[in-house]
Amino acid sequence: MEFEQNDPALNLKLQCHLINVIRKKSHGARSEITPTDLQIMFLEHRLRLRIQNPPRGHQTATFAAFIDALSNALSPELQNLILASGSRNPSLQTDRMPKPVSGDMTQALAVFFHEEQIWNLQRQIREAYERSGSTTPRYEFCNYVQDRTLITGTPRGILGRALHIAARQYIYHPELPLSLQRCLHALNETHGAEDLLVPPCEFRGGSTQKNTGKKSRKHTLSLATFKTLKASYASVLPLLAAMDVIWCGRYLPSHPLSAWTGSQEQSGRDYRPGHSFMDTPEDLDIARRTLSYTRWFRNWGLQHGSRKAQNRLLDPAITPEIESDVPEAYAMTAMPTTMDQTQESAASRSCASGAFALPLAPLPEPLFKALQSYRDSNTKKPETGTGEG
Repeated sequence: MEFEQNDPALNLKLQCHLINVIRKKSHGARSEITPTDLQIMFLEHRLRLRIQNPPRGHQTATFAAFIDALSNALSPELQNLILASGSRNPSLQTDRMPKPVSGDMTQALAVFFHEEQIWNLQRQIREAYERSGSTTPRYEFCNYVQDRTLITGTPRGILGRALHIAARQYIYHPELPLSLQRCLHALNETHGAEDLLVPPCEFRGGSTQKNTGKKSRKHTLSLATFKTLKASYASVLPLLAAMDVIWCGRYLPSHPLSAWTGSQEQSGRDYRPGHSFMDTPEDLDIARRTLSYTRWFRNWGLQHGSRKAQNRLLDPAITPEIESDVPEAYAMTAMPTTMDQTQESAASRSCASGAFALPLAPLPEPLFKALQSYRDSNTKKPETGTGEG
């Protein structure tokens, strides 16, 4: 699958790529889902949300209710003004401003817009089914939620974070031998490093959602389990690391609200952590950013680790290159102190090359100490040098 940066379905394609790997390795799924399957799933879920959440005061909103309310609320004068404003006949056009819309008319229009959204969703669903050649959904929303929860859990939070931490360790602490086992040890020692790496989510109202660390404690792994998972998800390990960088940062999405959640979700989502491209399926910017980071992690991981080529952090034989015209990211190691400075410092370079800046900040002191405390059980010699077997 090719990932073109201007493809409107880029986010869906990237999700398909990751979900298919996870489903095959975790569930033994034989068939693969397609971007059209994902589109149908999202559209049908949005349709359910629209039907379940009619406009306030219209709990039984229907097309018939809209027609009745509109006919009662729309005065002949207002009808003429609406017709004149959309007419090409100069004799019908007028410069007069319509009178303020009544409360009844406002409610009628709210029902109309609600019903219009339902009609549009139904049309899009019909067209998507025609493209898929199927009459039934091949991927349900409940399965998507399960797969997404799995992906953003241990694969992203342990496998991806281990590679993420390894890159930051290599840049700021080259005296420590580099290995994913060391990073796993540090994550276990710090209960996933969630409180150390993921900033609290600040909402517009001034409230702050703090990380409790409870979920991280459940994600500590034995070395044997880590190796098993790493072997299963090796092909997407750079992608998981890219996701974790964004998860630990403050990303501003193109769409402030997730496209598949309910309408009661909190609106304060500016520069929020704990976010990935799977939260906003129509957001192309975060998909491009994730791909750009992924390419950097793959190329970096193939070149670093043990002195022996076969023991690098990533194995080229099982870590295929992603075919994309999205430029590879560049590591930004001189970290500005504010988000505005971060954006300003990266703006000129990003605009010139089209690449994204990959923020790799110094490690928090507790995490660095946890990395220092690692001892390789396979050797009795003091740990010196730049690589481990």
